[in-house]
Amino acid sequence: MLFNSFPFILVFLPLAFAGYFLASRLHRALGVAVLAGASLAFYGKRHERTRG
Repeated sequence: MLFNSFPFILVFLPLAFAGYFLASRLHRALGVAVLAGASLAFYGKRHERTRG
């Protein structure tokens, strides 16, 4: 998945933003944790094809 792909723009990005804003309403550190998890998920998905 690339930054300029439709799955990223239409699915991943809105879900990441919604997760961040909902989690940060509870606690700011929780929002940061959601963003960190989304980042790891994105880069894990990006390099899924390159793993053996």
